[in-house]
Amino acid sequence: MKIYVVETSGDYTTQIGFSTSRKVAEQKAKELIEYFHSHGWENDTAWVTEYSEGENLYCEFNNE
Repeated sequence: MKIYVVETSGDYTTQIGFSTSRKVAEQKAKELIEYFHSHGWENDTAWVTEYSEGENLYCEFNNE
């Protein structure tokens, strides 16, 4: 199964939420970017990362 995770970063990468639909996750990321910009946080951004579980049915987030 694939999930699409909305992520952002400050000091660390943070997972905000996820969807099984890429389209929904991308819309939520866009809304989050608009929120950041409306509050004067021009350097903050959000993006969508695709994750899927491996053979052991587990997946770790990148947390870069």
